[in-house]
Amino acid sequence: MILVVIIVGGGGNGQMLSVHFRQRLTVFKQSIQFTTPKSTRDELRRRVQNKMLALPVLPEALFRYHMQINTGQSFSSYMEGGLNEIGVPTVPDSNCGSLLGAQYCSSTIRRSGESRDTFQTSFLREAVRQKLTNLKVFSHTMAKKILVASNKKGTGVVVESDAISYTLTANKETTVWAGTFQSLQLLMVSGIAPSEQLAKYTIAVVVDLIGVGQGRKTISSSGPRTAST
Repeated sequence: MILVVIIVGGGGNGQMLSVHFRQRLTVFKQSIQFTTPKSTRDELRRRVQNKMLALPVLPEALFRYHMQINTGQSFSSYMEGGLNEIGVPTVPDSNCGSLLGAQYCSSTIRRSGESRDTFQTSFLREAVRQKLTNLKVFSHTMAKKILVASNKKGTGVVVESDAISYTLTANKETTVWAGTFQSLQLLMVSGIAPSEQLAKYTIAVVVDLIGVGQGRKTISSSGPRTAST
């Protein structure tokens, strides 16, 4: 069993619970159904120019879920101009490795009606439709702590549902996927963080990993953020 810790609604030795982008790229490519933008003259005039449109499109049979690049918000065009004026360049795309600059954010959009998709409608309903037997979702459940073996590998997670605490155990790997803030928070309460930070809260050090929970920055679109380290 691969145990994936996902918090919906809100991402030392360098080997602790590490996942590299290139190791998961194929999975991400197969999990998104790319819908090309509308091609009317008016839509072409208003559409966001984005490098992703030039990428090879995988056969539709490989896709499960939807992503669409179409018209950007009017606010974003003014935002882009303002950022350019203070020296922040426009990058061709924020999904292909060019991150030092400004670009429109991709959103998961329903192809019919172009409304915002959710984790449930994008992934869980499709899993139910496919009658997947290797996926179990614990709703109304909070991950409290990652369990780590002596070899520094995650073996499971302590969780809580309706004030009842219990342990979920993995026999392959534990993947933390809880967003910008809560991924780091979960690592820290599990003892994976700078030792001096853990000492302040009497948390036992599992891995003295410099940088976890550090590097807080303020960005224009949504306020303070913590860089995932």
